[in-house]
Amino acid sequence: MASKRKKKNGVTLGILAVILLLIILCYILLINRNKSKEEEQEDTSIVLNDYETEEVEEFLIEQDNNTLHFIAAEEGFVIAGEEDFPLNESQVELMVNAVAKLSAEGIVTQEPEDLEQYGLSKPQFTAELKLKDGTSITLWIGDTLPSNSSRYAKLDGSNAVYKISSSVRSYLEKTKKDLIQADELPTISGTIQTIKIEDIKGTIRLFYEENNELDRSGSNVNPWVIEGSNGKMSADTSAVTELLDRYKSFSTIECVDYRKENFEQYGLLNPVKALRIFYLEETSQEETIEEESVQKEITLYFGSQDENGNYYVRTEDSVFTYLMSEETVNSLLSPDLESLIDKYAIRVNINTVEKISITYGKVTHTTEIKRTEIKTEDETTQTEDNFILDGKEFGDDSKFRTYYQKLISLQGKEILEEAVNLTEEPVLSIQIERNTDNFSILKAEFFPYDSSYYIMQLEGTPKFLIDMRDVQTFIDETNKVFSR
Repeated sequence: MASKRKKKNGVTLGILAVILLLIILCYILLINRNKSKEEEQEDTSIVLNDYETEEVEEFLIEQDNNTLHFIAAEEGFVIAGEEDFPLNESQVELMVNAVAKLSAEGIVTQEPEDLEQYGLSKPQFTAELKLKDGTSITLWIGDTLPSNSSRYAKLDGSNAVYKISSSVRSYLEKTKKDLIQADELPTISGTIQTIKIEDIKGTIRLFYEENNELDRSGSNVNPWVIEGSNGKMSADTSAVTELLDRYKSFSTIECVDYRKENFEQYGLLNPVKALRIFYLEETSQEETIEEESVQKEITLYFGSQDENGNYYVRTEDSVFTYLMSEETVNSLLSPDLESLIDKYAIRVNINTVEKISITYGKVTHTTEIKRTEIKTEDETTQTEDNFILDGKEFGDDSKFRTYYQKLISLQGKEILEEAVNLTEEPVLSIQIERNTDNFSILKAEFFPYDSSYYIMQLEGTPKFLIDMRDVQTFIDETNKVFSR
């Protein structure tokens, strides 16, 4: 019995030993596999150049027979013969380091039989570094490798052909326009007060007026005014607010020039188109820690167009010339002014209304609003409205309030451009008597025009065309409210 137990224990130990040996072997294999992967991932790049930016005296790039020539200055680099060029120093440093700190991804061949197959016999792109110690290094960049986006390259004085990252050429492939360190066009963080659009046809002005006498609401609901060839018209505040966003910042395609003497070639010496924006900006006074508003102005001038229809643009106080898309310029200089005009027939706060008279056909309906001051339980005063429709009292009637919202929503579709002689009776007449000093009596009349529109006449002057269906819908609503 004891011998059987010993034999069984020996078998178990043997199995455990085999399992342990397998675990050790697996561990060794895993270690070797990871080590092999690490060896595979080792950096196989070849350092071709390793110089500091401070060692560079000159840097030349030639592409398609065009040359960019940089010379080291006291601080950074300048363009040879054009030392006043506003150079983007950080961009140039990236370009210099792309050659000065150059590594190849690998070697293609030490002794090429024919450089033409690599695009290196007459390379279209070369970059040359001239160091302060007299050393000269020229990099030739050739075609793209068939297998990936790397490029063939070689150094002048060496036969070897290498493959380098395509990003090297991307860093170097710049034009002078790409390297201009231009001022950004100004942005507006304050409150716009006036926009003036000037061209050879005249001037359009959109401006804020604290007490707009043209605002028929009588309570300065619409403090904006549009002034153009047709005189002054009150503007709709919500439409103006939406428009103003486009004048707070300006997007350009690129900066194309930095010399004031070149304005004429871009049509910017005596431009006929201008945009002037006047705005208030809050500034803090250090002594009082109070804020005060300072009026500022931004002026943009628009010149000729390039072959793609884009406009040359400059600001009043800058030497830079920018390119701005035709779409952007049109949005700034040709806004839809008609959409800004206040075309409402009568839009006034009901709290200012005392009496409403509505006439259509041979019917006239009147509404009087009587207001009573009452004290509430907490001793505060509250105004209670009583709507009296054709002599019937309805109290503070929600149906009439809904109807009133439809009344003040009557709106013209477009400006009446032609002179008209109104000989027929109006289809609809609305008169409102108010408790205000301005526009205490408002009157809107609607006359036949054609098969689709009525003429909207305000205070005796024909102003807009209104959809005939809108007027008829309002008359139908009036019948419902007053037939109760």
